[in-house]
Amino acid sequence: MIDVIIVLGDYVDLKRGISEEQRKRIDRGIQLFHQNKAKFLLFCGGFGKHFNTTKISLAKHMKIYAVKEGISIKKIILENKSFNTIENLIFAKQISDQRKFKKILIVSSDWHIARVKLISKYVFGKTYSTSFSAIHVKKSNNSKILKWEVKARKRDKQILMNLVAKK
Repeated sequence: MIDVIIVLGDYVDLKRGISEEQRKRIDRGIQLFHQNKAKFLLFCGGFGKHFNTTKISLAKHMKIYAVKEGISIKKIILENKSFNTIENLIFAKQISDQRKFKKILIVSSDWHIARVKLISKYVFGKTYSTSFSAIHVKKSNNSKILKWEVKARKRDKQILMNLVAKK
């Protein structure tokens, strides 16, 4: 059994709430959780102009959705400080360390998962067992996310090299 399923954030806004893509990510996490694949769900996402301008963290929006879908509050953990994917995974690792989680499954979208795997390799290293599940979307509907993603891919290599240097 996996210790925790980490569901990465996508997008939320005041008018529409969480994005369809975000719902699919949460639904995949819930589906895997119900298959007794993990003990906990960890929702990642804080605030940022490219993915959340509401007054509630993206992780909390995700929790509200999951509770409505029947997940016990006791089985949900929030990471609500992150601004980007690297921070999602760094803060998720801190939570995993605190709770002694070693077997982790990360849920994201197919267009995002390659980058998530690369970052996870640096953040979690070899002392964790990490697996991945990607929902299928043709392309994100959020132009802000897509622009952010292009810039992030350019920045990641340097950020990740600095992470390795600090270890």
